[in-house]
Amino acid sequence: MSRIIDKKINITFKNHDLSAVEFDILATLRRFNQPMTPTELYQTLMLSSGAMSTRIEKLVKRELIERTANSEDRRSCSVMLTGKGKALIDNAIEDHVVNEKDILAPLTEEQREQLANLLRAWLLTNES
Repeated sequence: MSRIIDKKINITFKNHDLSAVEFDILATLRRFNQPMTPTELYQTLMLSSGAMSTRIEKLVKRELIERTANSEDRRSCSVMLTGKGKALIDNAIEDHVVNEKDILAPLTEEQREQLANLLRAWLLTNES
């Protein structure tokens, strides 16, 4: 199931020239709607700091996010969406939601509710 769903989801991301991780970074910045430090981002997304640094650099070069130095601590910075990044992620999220609905379309409303309840129970047992 994971491979089937991931394939369908990744097609949507690829249509916006994004990887799954880049989508997650931009969507997180959009959801929080304020500058975040790379540390806050990688802790939220459960990535390593090295992976986050690499992704941030690529997104900065693509002008989707911008980095701002901390005036009190030169070793620290925050990142935020640019106008271009906000427009891209808004479109990508819209397409992602449509795609998710299509993925669940074969299920009735009752089956979707059952699935959600089963997944919730599984997560509560397995999530730390």
